[in-house]
Amino acid sequence: MIIRHAVTEMDNNMNIAKRAGLITGCLHITGFSATVMYVTSLHNPQAGLVWIYWIYIDMPISLIYFAAAGSHYDMLMEMLGDTFLAQLIHLPHFIHGLLGTIWWYFLPRLFIQKRFGGIWGAAVHSHRLSGRNDPCN
Repeated sequence: MIIRHAVTEMDNNMNIAKRAGLITGCLHITGFSATVMYVTSLHNPQAGLVWIYWIYIDMPISLIYFAAAGSHYDMLMEMLGDTFLAQLIHLPHFIHGLLGTIWWYFLPRLFIQKRFGGIWGAAVHSHRLSGRNDPCN
């Protein structure tokens, strides 16, 4: 009974990073969706400048903008015209909608300890909870 409780507690701790990732990912996709609705609802050509704020929000992912600047992306978008595929691979939608949300899903793991599902700190061994001897000692 004690072992089952300890393993269940460890599983709950491991899910903290997943839950934090889901929360930050959902907040990110909600903010992204609100920005898309804002930009598409306004017929002002300068409404798209709001994406500049997202460069800071998704900073390491936003560096893709600089890689795409010298590529054939403009030519591809011109060929696609106003199709659904063009909207899907539109750089702000691709970078901030897809890649940025994935980034914010995994970002909490960088700051959370291993025992809570993160990537740093002391490793968690399930055999310590089961009463077996630690093979490392």
